[in-house]
Amino acid sequence: MLCRERGCVMKDAAVEAAPGYDESDSRLRRSLRSVRLSLRRLFRRSAGVPRSVENGILTPARGVVSCSQGDVVVLMSLQTTHYHTLDEVGSRVWEAIGQGSEFEAVIRKVMAGFEASDASAADEIGVFIRELIQRNLVELNAPRRLAKPAAIQSVKNPGTPVSKVPSLPPVFVCVIVLALVSLALPVLGLERIWRRAHVKTLHNRAPLVPGYVDELTRRVTAAAAVCPFRTQCLEQSLLTLWLLRCAGAEAHLRFGVLQYPFLAHAWVESAGVPVNDSAEALKLYRPFPLVDVGAN
Repeated sequence: MLCRERGCVMKDAAVEAAPGYDESDSRLRRSLRSVRLSLRRLFRRSAGVPRSVENGILTPARGVVSCSQGDVVVLMSLQTTHYHTLDEVGSRVWEAIGQGSEFEAVIRKVMAGFEASDASAADEIGVFIRELIQRNLVELNAPRRLAKPAAIQSVKNPGTPVSKVPSLPPVFVCVIVLALVSLALPVLGLERIWRRAHVKTLHNRAPLVPGYVDELTRRVTAAAAVCPFRTQCLEQSLLTLWLLRCAGAEAHLRFGVLQYPFLAHAWVESAGVPVNDSAEALKLYRPFPLVDVGAN
């Protein structure tokens, strides 16, 4: 159940040097130029990039999560499900952007870290920042979202009847739901499907009977084996998440990456314990921070 699709990747392109590039150039300029060449090969420049980025505050875009592996940072877009790998220089840029810095401040911080001072290096960093904005990984002048006020919860009546745990769906129903998820992901995007699967749990549910989770994951796996559409770890985990939360379990969708070779994986956790995968197998992956989409 490994997702081997890498999507759009800003790979550590420092191993590729532009033809005729002087080896005496600084490590910063060499890495930035090679990243820029890789970006040009992947995407054409669009006119939608703001020209006045110098006057705004740069912040990570909503729905973009990151995790670090040494000097490398991996970004994941919840909307496109694409993974983007940043090398050492790109990681410094992302770290500065994560602090909510202005355009010029980001450039100064990165150049200070590499002890660079020439104008061409600053231009290369600026081009890279614009590429991040073009890919919707960075927001310009992102308004600060105020936290939603906590809802007033009424005191539950001690005599409130306990809801029954819903019965497990048959395998053919799981096949239908998996097919719908597979078809809807490219159209609606991961974040919207995730929100629908992350239903609000009912705290007055009866406790899950022993073997409920094991039987649930067995039926999802069996449905994936006969489903005619693409049903890898992401689709199966979304269905597992939905079924568990409907049953009253505090389950969460998790993501992790393996850098060399690059692999991305999704699984479901409940109370910090993997549900549809083994803890031993997940030790290979660097997990992204927990994202509670129900809180957004």
